[in-house]
Amino acid sequence: MKPFWSGRSSTLKLFVDEQSVTINVQQWSIAPFGTEAQDSLCGDIRAENQTLVEGYNISITCLMRDAEPIRVLLANTENDDLLVMPFRTEVGLMIKPLDGTAHGYSVSEVTIGLWELAVGGQSERATVTIPMKARFVKKVALL
Repeated sequence: MKPFWSGRSSTLKLFVDEQSVTINVQQWSIAPFGTEAQDSLCGDIRAENQTLVEGYNISITCLMRDAEPIRVLLANTENDDLLVMPFRTEVGLMIKPLDGTAHGYSVSEVTIGLWELAVGGQSERATVTIPMKARFVKKVALL
C-alpha cells in the first residue's frame, strides 16, 4: 500500500515579471471555479448536469524570512497603477508522491489578488497569504 504524501512532497515556484520570487511556502491550495449547469428536460426524471470550468483559485501562505515577497507584491501593484502591460505572473508546481513518480504543472495567465500580511505575537511566525486566479493549469514534462 502506498503511503499518503504531504507538503514535503510538493514544491511551488512563483514567477512575477519572469523572475523567480523567493517564497517560503507553508501551505498552498488550488481549486477550479466556474458554473455548474443543470438542464431539466420534459419527461426526464433527472437533470442533465455539466460543469464549466472558467479558471482556478490559488492560495499560497508563506512564512516570512525577509520582506522580498512584500516588495514583489507592491511592485506588481505599482506596475498596475501605471496602466502599462501587467507583469506576467506564473506558478510552477511539482508533486512527488511517495511512489517514485514526479508530476509537473504549469499555472498560467495568473492574476494576483488582494494579499494579506499577518503578524502575530512574539512566538508566532509572520505570514503573507497571496490569493490568485489563473486561466489554465496544464501538466508539463519534467526534465
